[in-house]
Amino acid sequence: MPSRSIFIAGKFELKKSRNDKYYFSLLAGNGQAIGQSRMYSSETARDGGIESCKTNGPGAAVVDLTS
Repeated sequence: MPSRSIFIAGKFELKKSRNDKYYFSLLAGNGQAIGQSRMYSSETARDGGIESCKTNGPGAAVVDLTS
């Protein structure tokens, strides 16, 4: 399967669930939600998840499974 790298301009939106778990949404440049993290037990852990996305995301390959 072919893979390719992409860049998506956007931002991370910090959130807290009703059961006091922390998570984030990834928003595209137009403000549309394009991804949501897992639930984290602390703000620090959530922020670490965001940093991981920033560090590992730009070079991540996209694998097209539609063909």
